[in-house]
Amino acid sequence: MLVLACGTVAQARGQGAFDYTNARPVIQDHCLRAWPNDFSMRAYCETQQNDAVEMLRRGQPAGVTGDQFRSIREHCAGQWSDAFNMRAYCEKQQLSALSQLDRPGTTGSSEERTLQEHCVREWSSDFNMRAYCEKQQRSAVATLAQGPPSDIPDDAFRQIRSKCSSDWPDNFAMREYCERKQYQGYRSLRR
Repeated sequence: MLVLACGTVAQARGQGAFDYTNARPVIQDHCLRAWPNDFSMRAYCETQQNDAVEMLRRGQPAGVTGDQFRSIREHCAGQWSDAFNMRAYCEKQQLSALSQLDRPGTTGSSEERTLQEHCVREWSSDFNMRAYCEKQQRSAVATLAQGPPSDIPDDAFRQIRSKCSSDWPDNFAMREYCERKQYQGYRSLRR
């Protein structure tokens, strides 16, 4: 009987991100491992996990493409194979981040398209990190748009801008960091 139960849990874990038909043994195993000596907490854990499975069974929300939902579901299932409450929370965070993202190509600026493409490459299956990446990139674009610091001559600025743009053609955050470090180096050489 014990071997059958363990086999059932392993089978349920291997079923993937979309099948919750055998969630019960996974939940029981998860909560038993988390709370081996506390029946009250184990019961609470199972209730929380079962509630999360019901939420996950609702499936794809309106306004989200099949590919986006599949990407989110697989990402979160990979992160939380046997903690359905954490999987549901992960999906909620990913869906929230997805709603904040501008779609690539929807804005006219070349910087915006570049930063969106960069963040899609870096975080193709994690919309939360993609939204964070875009926020960081936009902040760097704004800093770069301010031009040179008042103590950096135009020729040094052009040389630094050229070097950092060449080194980091599609990553504005690293380009801004590169320029900041180059300014520090220039200043230390002038002392």
